[in-house]
Amino acid sequence: MSVHLITYYMQQTHTHHHDDNCDCSESHDHSNSCSCGEDHTHDHNESCGCGEEHHEHDENCGCGGDPDFDLVCTIETLGKWAQFTPTGFLVVSDLNSDQILEKLSPTVGARDIIFVTKVDPHDVATTIPQCKEWILSVTE
Repeated sequence: MSVHLITYYMQQTHTHHHDDNCDCSESHDHSNSCSCGEDHTHDHNESCGCGEEHHEHDENCGCGGDPDFDLVCTIETLGKWAQFTPTGFLVVSDLNSDQILEKLSPTVGARDIIFVTKVDPHDVATTIPQCKEWILSVTE
């Protein structure tokens, strides 16, 4: 078993109206109501990058609209875990970094970022002493 650091960045949705003259240098994502005259239908899947929620919602799903809900749920299934920042997790797993990334990739959009690396428990420095203690406790 090894400890892996998983951190991620989810692209935020746009907060202003985009058009060809807005000069924001951002992607101009379109919707059925944007009036651009283009067809906005696409095959919707977990890696399409459209920003839509990809899990089934019902009154008990508990996601609260969080864009990283599917990713966090998948991280929590990998093994013993600790969340030490809003987008940073330590996970104990038999999987290697590539295998972990392969499991997490379907839960995010094409423009999102996931970083996975193995942690050397004997070469850890942090301002959060509980993290170092936890890493040592799960690797001994």
